[in-house]
Amino acid sequence: MKKSAFSIFCLSLCVILLLAACSKTAATATPAAEVQTETQAPIETLTPTEEEPAEPVACDIVYESDVDGNLEIYKMAPDGSNQVNLTNDNASDSEPAFSPDGSQIAFVSNRLIDGQDNGLFLYVMNADGSNVRKLTQENGARHPDWSADGKVIVYSNSNDIFMIKADGSGEPLQLTDTPENDINPVYSPVKEEIAWLSGPENALNIFVMDLNTKEIKQITNDGKVSDIQYSVDGRIFANWDNQEVKCFNCILNSDGTNVIDAGGKGAVQEFLPFWTADGQRVECVSVNIDDTDEEIYLVGEIFENMFLNLTNNDAEDRKPDWPANCGPTGETTSAPAESAQTEPTLQPGEIVIGYTGERDAQQESDLLQACSELGVQCVEGTDLIALADQNVNAIVYFSNRWNTLGDSPKIHDVALRMIPLVVLNAESEETYNSDVVNLSVDSDATKKTLQYMFDGMGGSGEFAYSVVGGNEFHQKVINWVLEDYPGITATSIKAEFDGVALADANITQLFVDNPNLKAMWADEYARNLFWGVSSLESTPLPFVPCESRDDIFSTWKDSLDTEKSWHCISTIQPGGTGYEGFYVAFYLASGEQIDPAALGGIYGNTLIYDYPFITNENLSEWMDKSDSFRLNEWGGYTIPPMTPEEIKEKWFLE
Repeated sequence: MKKSAFSIFCLSLCVILLLAACSKTAATATPAAEVQTETQAPIETLTPTEEEPAEPVACDIVYESDVDGNLEIYKMAPDGSNQVNLTNDNASDSEPAFSPDGSQIAFVSNRLIDGQDNGLFLYVMNADGSNVRKLTQENGARHPDWSADGKVIVYSNSNDIFMIKADGSGEPLQLTDTPENDINPVYSPVKEEIAWLSGPENALNIFVMDLNTKEIKQITNDGKVSDIQYSVDGRIFANWDNQEVKCFNCILNSDGTNVIDAGGKGAVQEFLPFWTADGQRVECVSVNIDDTDEEIYLVGEIFENMFLNLTNNDAEDRKPDWPANCGPTGETTSAPAESAQTEPTLQPGEIVIGYTGERDAQQESDLLQACSELGVQCVEGTDLIALADQNVNAIVYFSNRWNTLGDSPKIHDVALRMIPLVVLNAESEETYNSDVVNLSVDSDATKKTLQYMFDGMGGSGEFAYSVVGGNEFHQKVINWVLEDYPGITATSIKAEFDGVALADANITQLFVDNPNLKAMWADEYARNLFWGVSSLESTPLPFVPCESRDDIFSTWKDSLDTEKSWHCISTIQPGGTGYEGFYVAFYLASGEQIDPAALGGIYGNTLIYDYPFITNENLSEWMDKSDSFRLNEWGGYTIPPMTPEEIKEKWFLE
């Protein structure tokens, strides 16, 4: 099994990674035609012999770090304790790879030979750092990986793939000889097969060699594959990125068939997983989370801590690896003090849902009702980070379109910890974690409203809009819709609508200055915009959004009875989303998967509601149904919550 060196990524808020690209749906790759290489010398002499599967060993982790001033190989327990420098050499020692039984470590070093730095060579040492011996004599060794029985090491050298016996006997055997870059070889844990990356720089594909027949197959042709690794059952994990397909943590058969997205959450979507000998997936990654130094994180299912910083120092800690045959060793020692978790401590099978953020009385009532129905522990936190530190199973965040922008770093942090996060009443752009979802109609309602206006204008004419405080999100949505209407002339205005009298005066002056104005939109004080426009004597009246309020509906209907040129558009939106939000969080914490077809919004990670869209044509119909709506604290109509069955059916895969 593997343990390859991971690609190192530096994550920031602009890493939108792509729910859309790496959602939990099937990805596509096109198997390539077989590619034959020139005849090689027989390789059976290096082929490992089949033996009984080894007993699981401790999941100690080796990694490279410059904490002592230069790159060294370190070893630590799976909880981050007992960090030991194994090499203690002035050279740069890097790219460690554990033997399957955990007894030896292969690594790359530029140690001096006869006082000279002659380049990079492959070394092997015991797991405690003793008995260091040099295996290769040619400069350029990189990316070692072990055969399943620990007798053979495959590696790259000068952009070709080689094998060598781990005991140092015999000569290296060259497996490839091509003009391309042949790098990152990995050894199958279940059969005599290796895989590697080959191709021009930044256009790498996966190649596989049958070590018995020497047959080589190219199994992808998408290009830009950045890393590969075998799973315990002999499939290949990979990630690639081209203009058409992005896939992180993809898994495929070694013949290139059955390409699927293997999931993964948070930052570890970008990294390939380790597996324990019993098949339980545990991910150990090196990543820069806070724009400082890279650290080693453990993310897994068999350890108590679900996202644990193991190294937590002021150094670059990278390329973790552990023995292929490692498995659960019972209880782990406690985490370092810096990573200690706070209460509540989860019991097996227990689900704890955290919640935080500003909410009104109706939202509070909805969430408490959902908590009671679900029969789970619901914990209120002061903010997102406080809840994340309590190791809750999921978080519900009551937000709004402004503080979501301000809390983006906290949302980012929660996403990196793989904690399912449901953002209510706003839309966060953190899309790289497939379990960060929004419950909002903001962009969808704005989009439908503007489309109705622009279509009614015949796709051309003057349009004015006002966003309070320069709201970046609404500005993005407006620009998003305008892309499809090149005939619309849009003007951003700084009109004040806080108060009917002020709105009347501002709108009257606005139309004096812009007599050809056909439509207006405002994100706040829309009701005052309505009253201001309704007071105009001009005809036809412009297109405007209408809040779903009884007094506005009544005035709107009266206007239609006397002046058919009035154009208004309204949506009746969810009343706070607290009830649905808790159920979505619960389903995510329980392992349910969101249906990608249910997602939309400007960032592609917003669950889409069915809500009434009210126009001149159906106003009377919906006014007759007003008794079925709820009222919010501002007197606006809202739609009642969905049932748990409706939530499950509408938004989740069967």
